[in-house]
Amino acid sequence: MQKGKNHNLGQSFESRNASGCVGDAVLEVHKALKASAFYPKNHPLRNDIVLRAYQLLVAAMGGKDLSLLVSRNGLASTGGEPPLQNTQAATSLARELFAREIQQLSFLPQLSMKEFEDFLSLLTVDPQKILTDGGMEQILADRAIINIMTNEIDISAVFTK
Repeated sequence: MQKGKNHNLGQSFESRNASGCVGDAVLEVHKALKASAFYPKNHPLRNDIVLRAYQLLVAAMGGKDLSLLVSRNGLASTGGEPPLQNTQAATSLARELFAREIQQLSFLPQLSMKEFEDFLSLLTVDPQKILTDGGMEQILADRAIINIMTNEIDISAVFTK
C-alpha cells in the first residue's frame, strides 16, 4: 500500500456518511478474511490487505465502538447509522460469522492490529472446531482479545422455532 494513500485515510471518511464508511470497512474486512485464508502469514499482499481493512475499520469507527448484528442474510449496524447495504461481500462475511454462532460483533475503539489479525485467523478455523473449543467468546477471552466482543447464539434454537 502506498504511503500517500494511508496519510489521508481518515480525512476521506469524514466527508462520507457513516453507512458508507461501515460498508467500505465490511468489504475490506471480507477481503482481509479471504486473504488470511489464502496467503501464508507473512506474504506482503496479505499484510497489505489486512492493514487496509484494519485502517478502514478504525476510520469507520471514528473513535467509537462499532457493533454489527449478524444474520445468515447479512449484517446490520446497531449504532443508529443508516442501514448497511448487504452486498455479496457483506453477506458472505455474515455467513462466516453466523456459522460460528456469532449474533453480534462489536469492535471497541482500542482495537489493535494484532487483535484484528488474531480475530481474522480465528475466522479461518473450521466453525465446528470453534464450537468444540468453547465458542468464539471463550476463544477470544483465552487469547486476550479484549477489544472484539461477540454475542453467541444457539443455532439449534433457530431451527426449532
